[in-house]
Amino acid sequence: MKCLKKHWWKVIFTGALILGFVLGISGFIETGETKHKLGNSLYETFRLFERKYHSDDIPPNLIAAQWILLFAFLWLSLKIIITIIAPNFLSDIWIRLFYKKHIVICGLNRITLNLINEYKNEKIIVLAEEVDKHAASLKQKGVKLFFCGDLSDADFLRKAKIKAANQLYIVTDNDKENVEITQSVLSLLKKKNRSAALKCYTLIKDRELKILLEESVLFKYRTESLDSILFNVNEMGIKYGLSRVIDKILPEYMEIPPELLIVGLTGKAETVLLNLAHCLTMKRKAFRFTIVEKDRETIASFKQKYFYLQDFTEIKYADNLEEACQNKGFTSVFVCLENQIKAVKTAIAIRYTLADNAPNIFMFSEESENLIDVFNTKGNNILTLKDRNIFLINTFEKTIEYIVKLNPEIEMLAETAHNHWRTFIATGKKFGSTGQSSPAVFFEKDKETLAMIEHRRWMIEKYGNGWRYDNNRNDKFKIHNNLTTWEKLTDSEKKKDYIAIDLMINRLNNQTV
Repeated sequence: MKCLKKHWWKVIFTGALILGFVLGISGFIETGETKHKLGNSLYETFRLFERKYHSDDIPPNLIAAQWILLFAFLWLSLKIIITIIAPNFLSDIWIRLFYKKHIVICGLNRITLNLINEYKNEKIIVLAEEVDKHAASLKQKGVKLFFCGDLSDADFLRKAKIKAANQLYIVTDNDKENVEITQSVLSLLKKKNRSAALKCYTLIKDRELKILLEESVLFKYRTESLDSILFNVNEMGIKYGLSRVIDKILPEYMEIPPELLIVGLTGKAETVLLNLAHCLTMKRKAFRFTIVEKDRETIASFKQKYFYLQDFTEIKYADNLEEACQNKGFTSVFVCLENQIKAVKTAIAIRYTLADNAPNIFMFSEESENLIDVFNTKGNNILTLKDRNIFLINTFEKTIEYIVKLNPEIEMLAETAHNHWRTFIATGKKFGSTGQSSPAVFFEKDKETLAMIEHRRWMIEKYGNGWRYDNNRNDKFKIHNNLTTWEKLTDSEKKKDYIAIDLMINRLNNQTV
């Protein structure tokens, strides 16, 4: 059945051809015109359109054969026109007539295939520079429209009817090309009046470049025609992944500051730190980190790059796991090694070393979970990774989940998720979970603690984007006078953080009541 659906046009052509010849041969045999009945009848069927009959002389079989063979000839001609002479002719007509508020994906890779999986019931057009190994998967996933060409060319973008699209994903493997495509789309849409701005998600793999681009006109300001959003798989995947498992990362009640172990000072480790370093317990104690890294140059580079983190949290360094694991009181462990096999080995080794304490251990990967699935397969007397409290956060899948499943209310729901995460960090209590029906209530001192955490989060975000402290604020040169401790803020500035906390509490209560 699947084969018939896949080659339906061939089935129709072959069926019409066979039926036409069968009727033609049988018609000539019945007339008795041919001496060698079968062979000559087949030949005469080929000449069917040349022969002239009086209407009364034509046998019914030959009349049917003429029309069916004519249909087969026209069907084949149409297919030749579509596939050879004008391959995009019907596609262009189809798009013009039926495609509106559809999804356009620029680039063909694993991200494209995952987006298609998430948008199964939507109309999708895929644009790529060339056919690659993923092209064969598109038809299997039900994508009807796939075009190859110059992605930054305005005429090629028009082919996908960008002006009428609802969402655009620019996910090629080249950051520079992704920026150029976004710029081309903006230029194209400036001439079109839209009822709502086109949501455009642009992939930038280089985190430093992403930070710079966020300050550019193209991505910083939303226009009436384009709302462009930058995303980085590792950064977004880890951030969203952490928020989804925060109750496994931290203890239910934090009387003392959590001790967190990070193995490998990679980009993943940096993202983990930037998402946790601003946090405080409700007793206003900062979290404590131990980082396992033997490369002194890597450590020196990290300290220089993130000099401001020393004002937010306590960070210790260890040359190896044996040295780090002398402290067996870790709350959670993050294995941030780039090599997945080595990460699995390291996680299991840590589990055996810290067996008595049994902290949850987390790994991060952009790859598929095939290897992890092997370790998580149940069997007789076999412990899986999850049995050992070892969890994989697939940053690739979490990124897709974040940018797809939270649409179109991404900002509101993301803020709610962040509020749950922030409240859990502060109190150890997961509001909005099953069985939670009473509203969240905070004393004034608790609100102040949460406001302090919010201010610290804002500071780390500003520092990460290149801002610095000075009494004289200058936004043009990224200088801000509020990049200072909570105690040094004016009451009016503190009020801004209190407002954010009040909104958080209100939203939490709306979710739980």
